[in-house]
Amino acid sequence: YLISVIGYGTHGLLDACTSYGTVLFWPFSNQRVAWNIISIVDPVFTLTIIFLLSLFIITRKKIISIFCIAWIFGYLTLGLVQNQRALEIVKNIIKERKHFPDQVTVKPSIGNLIVWKTIYEYDGMFYVDAIRITYRTLFCAGESVEKFNLNKHLPNLNKNSQQALDIERFRWFSNNYLGFIKANNYIIDVRYSIVPNKVDPLWGIVIDEKRGNNEHVIWQTKRKSEKRDLSKIFNLLTQNECFD
Repeated sequence: YLISVIGYGTHGLLDACTSYGTVLFWPFSNQRVAWNIISIVDPVFTLTIIFLLSLFIITRKKIISIFCIAWIFGYLTLGLVQNQRALEIVKNIIKERKHFPDQVTVKPSIGNLIVWKTIYEYDGMFYVDAIRITYRTLFCAGESVEKFNLNKHLPNLNKNSQQALDIERFRWFSNNYLGFIKANNYIIDVRYSIVPNKVDPLWGIVIDEKRGNNEHVIWQTKRKSEKRDLSKIFNLLTQNECFD
C-alpha cells in the first residue's frame, strides 16, 4: 500500500515535467503546470524503464531497480539542463531581434532532448524557432503566426454560442498559446508541430460563423506525419544544418 501511495502521489509531478503539463494543484487551482523538461512521448525514456522493469521482474536483483530510479532522475535532470541551455540561447536571439516578449517558452520536440522548440510572444505574434543542443548548438530560425484574439479575428461570432464556448475550452487546454490562420478561420495550438520551427500544428479548431448557435467547432488534427517532416527532424537530430 505504501508503494502504491507513493506512486500515485508522485505521478502528478512526472506529468508536470512534460511539455503538456497538468493541473498539479487541483482542486485548489485549475492552473496548468508544465516544466517542459521532457516530451509527452519520449521512447528513450519510456522504453528504457520498461526494459529495466522487465529485467528486474525476471532476475529480482535489487541493483536493477536502483539503476532504474537513477535513470529516471538522471534523464529528467538532463532535460532540465537542456531546457536552461535552450532558454539562454533564445534569450540572446530575442535581444538581437530587438523584441520584448511577453512570455518565452522552451520545450523538447517530440521524442528527444536534443532538438528544442522555442516559442515567444511579442507584439501580438508568436515566434517559433528550433535549437539543436549537443556538444555544439545550432539555431534554426522559424516562422511566426498571429496570436488569436476573439474580438479581432471573429467579430461576428456570437459570444454566447457553442463555438465560442469551445474556443474558450481550447484556449484553456492550450494554455493560451492560440495562433490564428485567417485563410480558413483556423485556431491552432502553437506549442505542438512535427517540425519544431514551423507553425503547422498537430491539432486545432476551425470556426464556421455560419453555423447555428448550438453547433460545435470543427476539430482538425494532423496525426499522420509526412515523410518530409520526419526527414527534417532526422536531419536536424543527426546533422549540423538547418532545413528549408
